[in-house]
Amino acid sequence: MQESGGVMQNSVQEKQKSIIKGTALYAIGNFGSKILSFIIVPLYTFYIAPEQLGLYDLLLTTVSLLMPLISMQLTDATYKWCVDDRSEEKRYISLTYLALGISSLLTLAMILGVGSSIIGFSNSLYLALMLLSQMWFWSLQRMLRIHFHQRKFVVSGLFQSLSFFVLTLFFVCVFRLGVAGLCYSFIISHAIGCVYILFSSNELLLFEKCFDLNTIKKMLYFSLPLIPSAMCWWMINSSDKYIILWFLGTAQNGIYAVSSKFPAIIQTINSVFYTAWQDVAIREKQGKDRDELFSATFEQYYRLSFGLALVIIPFMHLALPLFVSNAYASSSKYMAFLFLGAVFQGFASFLGIIYLNENKTMGATVTSFIAAIINIIVDFALMKLVGLYAAGISTFVGFLVICAIRFSHTRKYVNLKINKPLFVSLFILSLISTIGNCFDYLPAEIASLFVGLIGCVIVNKSILIKYGKI
Repeated sequence: MQESGGVMQNSVQEKQKSIIKGTALYAIGNFGSKILSFIIVPLYTFYIAPEQLGLYDLLLTTVSLLMPLISMQLTDATYKWCVDDRSEEKRYISLTYLALGISSLLTLAMILGVGSSIIGFSNSLYLALMLLSQMWFWSLQRMLRIHFHQRKFVVSGLFQSLSFFVLTLFFVCVFRLGVAGLCYSFIISHAIGCVYILFSSNELLLFEKCFDLNTIKKMLYFSLPLIPSAMCWWMINSSDKYIILWFLGTAQNGIYAVSSKFPAIIQTINSVFYTAWQDVAIREKQGKDRDELFSATFEQYYRLSFGLALVIIPFMHLALPLFVSNAYASSSKYMAFLFLGAVFQGFASFLGIIYLNENKTMGATVTSFIAAIINIIVDFALMKLVGLYAAGISTFVGFLVICAIRFSHTRKYVNLKINKPLFVSLFILSLISTIGNCFDYLPAEIASLFVGLIGCVIVNKSILIKYGKI
């Protein structure tokens, strides 16, 4: 029995090493792209007024809303089906291209037809091309993972981000094209990323003439329930911007747009980890040590997430005003709850993989919908009372609720063991830091950063020793 336990422990450790290796690879691409994004955001605050930046951010927000609809989340099914049955890979990929091609034509026609009368032809064209370029880039990246092309996934992300950075300097800073320049940069950089993926991966250039309605139905039966789930996540993350526009105006939306860019540090960590973890978790659906793997991985994940939040929240509050124009300096006050919300977004994603593993995608949808409704209620209840703070609070509350529901709901599939005293203690400490950093009081901010650094090292000491060899 002891030997069996040792073998199981070794198996879990090997799989965790695989997760760490994948996370490191994805991190190179994601953090490279985010570093470029963080550099460019302060730069274009000197060239674009808050009102205009608010308009661009609304276009991006609308792209995020429509992405699940036009993509039908189909590549989630493509990825899972191809991993499960390699012999039908070519057919699944070909059917995915066909479905996405039809969706692209319909989307272009509808946005130009309907949107022109609402936001004007030029804005409608920007919206349509931004949406389609991002949808194809995102879909092709997902399909790269069918053959575990992690390095190509990383390079494609870096290539797209570097292209966006250079094009933004060119269109916005040199030619002073404003919002139009940002839109051009977005569209062209994603198109460049698509070209790179297709010509670097022969597996994705293969196309089989087929129209198998039954297979399409099977794939859509899996993927369509993920659409409302993805849109609910959009409601939690992005619906705030429309409510801000309604209550506070475009300029405040521009301030919030800058505030919401920097919690992407933690969202990037979430995305990197989620991608690597999904590569392992999908293959562990029936693994004997599945419960132990999920529990051990989650503990390391929440230790790291809370630890980073304790450092990043006070640091960004102190540092951001030094790097943006005075018109955006107040944005540092509204980031704290967005950072904590991003932590719980990561936990919700971790639990969401359990639904995918069990083919229970409707569970992901229902839990996301409940949280999205709560998010909107909190927004409307608090926006007039506390202004932009309401957007961060509602995002945090939404993801906190979805985590609570999923913790309870997924126990029937995976026995996730959690060190409750540790988890609750880290949560309370992070919440205190979050509330404290909503105000401008320099001694408290410095003390918070100092305590956060110590807390992060103590909580993650075992991880640092195990994987950092220190």
